[in-house]
Amino acid sequence: MIEAYHIEQERHRIAGSDAATIIRWLASVSRRQTSDQRDRIYGIIGLFPSNLGLIPDYSAGLAEVYEKGTVGFFKHLHSPAALVMAGLQNREAFKAPSWVPHFGRWGFSPNEAKACDGGLYPPQKRSFVYNQPGRLTLYAAFIDTISWAGSCFDWRFWDAAIGPSETFWRRLLSTTVSDTTDATAMPMLDAWLYADDLDVPSQWMSELSTQVTAKHGLGAVPYHSPLPGDIVAVIAKVPQPVILRPVAHAGVNAYQLVRVCSYCEGIMYGEAVREAALARNGNETNRDGVFQEIVLV
Repeated sequence: MIEAYHIEQERHRIAGSDAATIIRWLASVSRRQTSDQRDRIYGIIGLFPSNLGLIPDYSAGLAEVYEKGTVGFFKHLHSPAALVMAGLQNREAFKAPSWVPHFGRWGFSPNEAKACDGGLYPPQKRSFVYNQPGRLTLYAAFIDTISWAGSCFDWRFWDAAIGPSETFWRRLLSTTVSDTTDATAMPMLDAWLYADDLDVPSQWMSELSTQVTAKHGLGAVPYHSPLPGDIVAVIAKVPQPVILRPVAHAGVNAYQLVRVCSYCEGIMYGEAVREAALARNGNETNRDGVFQEIVLV
């Protein structure tokens, strides 16, 4: 009886939460191990209001359960904001479409990154449409293309006085890394030798991928390397920029979601969509025509 009371209290709390809180909660809960991966979805759904519209069905495969669960969360949030936990790495994990989150702590949640155009300036009355299995129709603004991508030094702890771009290029050219203890620079090799575990240096290099765009912007993507030619975009009601990869065989305007960016120069704080709207319509608040319909597969 006490357990039922707490579950009901949790349901009321979740129902009144914003997208960022719900996503953070999903990521936290999903770290728990389950003997059947489908329970990762069904167990969480038990705490949500019944309007998710998903009844546990263990005759359905893992990918189908994750896909239907994702659509249920999108409908509950009135937004595809949970895309912050999706990407090609998830697709490889359980053979679902690239837009289906793993609902684990992969990547960055909205409160851990600066707000971008997708959360600040979405087109009016547009979000997403799901009317065919495996395909999600969204509204996106294409901002830039990636011209170079590679491993990333530990540049998340940059010196605020000179900014992330200059810090990154200094480290890349001089093979130094900031010491997070006293904010001084030390040779990269020395920094590695200070580590207690030899795996730590490789973690520094693999946790983030660095990207440089055609417009000379700098960005970082967690856990999955983008490729030259991938597109930097803003998706309506998604609080961080994304990397998209065209998929020619899937039809016109079809893309895979590579990963959500943890940082992307020139796109955070809402400037990219404002500038595009101003250039196209002469009014930064008029976003008509800036966003276009795309399909994620």
